[in-house]
Amino acid sequence: MRLRKYLKEVKNSRRSFLESAIKVIGLSKCTGCFGCKNSCPVSNAIEMKIDSEGFYKPYITKFCINCGKCQQGCPVISYEKNNKLNGVYAAWSLDNRTVLKSSSGGIFTEIAKIIIENEGVVFGATWDQGIVKHSKINKIEEVYKLQGSKYIPSDIGETFIEVKKYLKLGKKVLYSGLPCQIAALKKIVSNENLLTVDLICHGVPSLNVFKKYINELSKEEFKSTDFRNKDKKWTNFLIRYFFRKEIITHSQKEDIFFRGFMKDVYLGKPCYNCQFKGEKSGNARIADITLADFWGIPRKLFNKDQGVSLVVLNNEKARLYFELLEKNIFFEEVTIEKALKWNKSFFESAKSNQNRKEFFKDLSEYTMPKLEKKYFPRDKKIYEIYSFSINLIKRFIKFILWKIGVLE
Repeated sequence: MRLRKYLKEVKNSRRSFLESAIKVIGLSKCTGCFGCKNSCPVSNAIEMKIDSEGFYKPYITKFCINCGKCQQGCPVISYEKNNKLNGVYAAWSLDNRTVLKSSSGGIFTEIAKIIIENEGVVFGATWDQGIVKHSKINKIEEVYKLQGSKYIPSDIGETFIEVKKYLKLGKKVLYSGLPCQIAALKKIVSNENLLTVDLICHGVPSLNVFKKYINELSKEEFKSTDFRNKDKKWTNFLIRYFFRKEIITHSQKEDIFFRGFMKDVYLGKPCYNCQFKGEKSGNARIADITLADFWGIPRKLFNKDQGVSLVVLNNEKARLYFELLEKNIFFEEVTIEKALKWNKSFFESAKSNQNRKEFFKDLSEYTMPKLEKKYFPRDKKIYEIYSFSINLIKRFIKFILWKIGVLE
């Protein structure tokens, strides 16, 4: 009996190893990190496709050789969380143009410049013909492509494989991505010349919802979105949609896609129970450096409402790179408690939305305004009071400026 039980356990263990990663974890737990795709030795055995809800998922083809290598690149199966907090800062670039083009304080740009100046390469999310892809740059004049937030799923492609190639050539590599993407990369690549940056991630919204919204905004060819335009203010940013011949601008409060995203209606399923968060203590983040907007920043560090980065150093390597930045940035050390007071996504997942399933059922039947009304309606009274108050304040400021002779 013991021998039979042992042989059964060995058989089951062997079967588990030979199974694909997606079969082991199930589609509902897959984050779409592309780890399996980049660790597969057969180029066409795994295809990454957008599923019915609008998220990248791996699909196993007939070319799979059942080697189980994809499990080695799947962070949902296992990953290491051994980083310990090494410092927390409020910071921004001393180059004002860099700050204004960035979502927050432009710190990622300054890190990228250091890597490129040392003949390294930088990987990050870029717009490419209306979708977001991870791409490589190696020129400072190309850094703008990686600037700004992209609130839709990114096609990682085979960039993890590219990273390995550059590291073998002795190049320094900077890779920026979501925590789940960085966890996958670090399962595949381990090298001192690799510097990773992750973000405090609220969650990833559906690409299908985004495309539907875009198609309803304009019939023109869509190019890109500036989700965090700071022409007005950092804290009251605008959202701009770029089409072939027109630009459509919304406030964050009136943009339907952004509102649904922030209401957690159509995030990816794993985002509601994300296993790639850090701890409240600041420990156990995935990447070397974590970047985010420093929401709730003390008034003395407000940087004229142009943007402030929260910089979390997660190990000694991060500390060494931060010291290289110091001549190009303003920075002030803060406590982890102060940093996370308004940045709870550092350690908390988005709350599960009870209407999510019904929303996706209705997605093809209703327009976005109707979906908004049904699943995340605006409080008209509050919105009207807000709009009236803003207009009143603007008129009052104009009156004061006229009174003191600034305006004629």
